[in-house]
Order: sequence, then structure tokens, then C-alpha cells
Amino acid sequence: MWFRDGATAAVALGAAVVAMLGLAVSVWYVLPRVDQNGAAAPGTTTPAAPTTTTFAAEADTYVQADTATTNYGTAIQVVVDRSPERRSFLRFTVSGLTDPVIRAVLRLHTISGNTGSPSGGTWRNVTDTTWSETAVTWENQPEIDGTAVGELGAVTSSTWYEVDVTGLVTGNGTYTIVGTSMNEDGAYFDTREVAANAPHLVVSTAPTP
Repeated sequence: MWFRDGATAAVALGAAVVAMLGLAVSVWYVLPRVDQNGAAAPGTTTPAAPTTTTFAAEADTYVQADTATTNYGTAIQVVVDRSPERRSFLRFTVSGLTDPVIRAVLRLHTISGNTGSPSGGTWRNVTDTTWSETAVTWENQPEIDGTAVGELGAVTSSTWYEVDVTGLVTGNGTYTIVGTSMNEDGAYFDTREVAANAPHLVVSTAPTP
């Protein structure tokens, strides 16, 4: 009986030792390799932190259906609205990027002189980037031929809002983004004429691992 109990104890002890060794190996395997000072050991790499670059709008305006030949290129606001129908046009030139884009965000600031809107609009890509801020009107506006890249819900006054446009801004280039709305209570955003609240793109890049 003693031998059997001793054998059982020995087997149990052996199993425990094996389990502890396995745990030690697992811990060693997942811990990062560092030297005695806690620094990364040679041969290991730390992912580079993303780089963020901001690009101001180079042109922004809106067009209005019931004033079809009027240009609003110097206005201090752009509008998305259903009645009267108004569309906002923004253009950005992205340059100097050397790493892949991991995220791009359009930032818009609502004006202080309006209470807000149930809809901040649907924002779309437009392939035409040659329109002139001081010449475009409802009558000669570029065709809205791109897909929706983002949408804003309810907006209130004097607030920054973001539209994720990562699917559109993939690298250096010139981009046109147009805002439209199906809501009859329009949303109003500051333009680049209001420098502190001008529309801008925030683009994050990072080296390929």
C-alpha cells in the first residue's frame, strides 16, 4: 500500500514538474526579448508610430438649385440642404506622403449662427477635380459620379464633425468631395474663409511592417 501511494505521489509530482516546465517555456516564448536594461534585444523590431498630416481645403463652395447661375465661392459657409437644394464642394490636394495611408478623416465645423440639422449630409467622391471655386454654379457643376464615402447624422452649432474617407484618400493626389442632403433642414459648415474652422483632411500613414 505504501509503495502504491508513493508511486502515485511520484507520478503526481512528476506531472506537476512537467506542467511547471511547460508554463515556464510558454512564458519565455511570449515575453519580448529585452536586455538587462529592459531595452529591446538586437534582432527585434518595434512598429513605427503612425504619422499624421493635415491638409487644408484648397477650394470650397456650394451651389444652389434656385439660383442656378450664382457662384458662392467667397461665402463663409457651405451648405447641404434639400429645400432649396444645395450641394457643397470641397477640394484637397494631398502631397508629400511616403508611407501607405492607414486612415483619412474629413473634418468639418458647423457655423455658430445656425442651430443645427437632423442630417449633416452624405459625402461623395467626384472624379472631376478641375472646377473653379469662383466659377462653379448649379448650372455648370461637376457630375456627382462617385460613391458615398461617409455620412453625418444630426449636427449642432459650433461643433467639429468627422467623416471617415479612408476609402477615398489612398495616397498623394487631388480629391473632390461633395456633400448633399435629403433633409429640408440644411446643415451649414464654415469654409476656408474662416481660417480657424476651415475644412481639412487628417491623413495618417505608417510604414509597411
